[in-house]
Amino acid sequence: MNVTAREESGVAQFNGVIGAGLAIAIAAGLGVAAENDKPITISGFSAPESVLYDPQQDVYLVTNMNGGAFDKDHNGFISRVSPSGRVLDLKWIEGERKGVTLHSPKGSAFKGDLFMVADVDAVRLFDRKSGKSRGEWVIPNASLLNDITVDTQGVVYVTDTGIRASGSGFEPTGRDAIYKIDHSGKVTPFATGKDLGLPNGIVSTPDGVVMAPLGLSHLIKVDPSGHVTAFAELPHGLFDGLLSLKDGTFLVTSNEGKLIYHVDRSGHGKEIVTGFRAADIGLDTRRNRLLMPLTAEGEIRIDSLDRLLKN
Repeated sequence: MNVTAREESGVAQFNGVIGAGLAIAIAAGLGVAAENDKPITISGFSAPESVLYDPQQDVYLVTNMNGGAFDKDHNGFISRVSPSGRVLDLKWIEGERKGVTLHSPKGSAFKGDLFMVADVDAVRLFDRKSGKSRGEWVIPNASLLNDITVDTQGVVYVTDTGIRASGSGFEPTGRDAIYKIDHSGKVTPFATGKDLGLPNGIVSTPDGVVMAPLGLSHLIKVDPSGHVTAFAELPHGLFDGLLSLKDGTFLVTSNEGKLIYHVDRSGHGKEIVTGFRAADIGLDTRRNRLLMPLTAEGEIRIDSLDRLLKN
């Protein structure tokens, strides 16, 4: 299978990030109180992949892979963390407890009272308040489901990065895809093919979706008809997390550059965070804080977005 140099580099670096995460043991959560909008660092997680803010409960939900990215080992879990940095419940939702199936949870999103999590080859559904299992949407032939978003009509989109475990590492499967899930739970391909460049982070916009590929150096826009166009060529790739802001701009993490870009509407990127490989970032909309999961370190880092954008 022919793979571009950037795709090969992206897969190799992805291997390193996930491999480092495997070495993290679960420890007691240690929060550092926020003072004058100084960063908060919270430790004690196991390969945290995403942080999602729930404005209804005023709490952060952290997905923990707790093992390999592809492993169906039933030991993934979701943590609840207060905005002050206190771990309220390290294993609020846990694989193989109370009928829960959860292997290696990654991106997450809300749809009404549902908390949805991308988990290897299925989207797991949980009650937003109680954490009780509400079923799943299985994605046939999925390689590695990675991130998830919901549009204003309640339609769900989930990325399949199109890689698989192989020998000592990972390799592309050629099944790069973005899937669409309607209100009935019906799954259909929205966009497919190698031009998606190993899909990772995704957000819904009024004009379709924007996606951050693992194997390319630019973001991708997909209009409602599924047409793919390149957007925002950036110096460093190996993209992971992606956020859309109210002003129509974006934040995207680059594991290659160990940084986070702020991308304006014209596609120009400015570095606002450096020195960190952050995964699926979130936003505390009440306090305007950027929520950064640091997979390899077993930590999440919280910082003032206002301050970061002014630097």
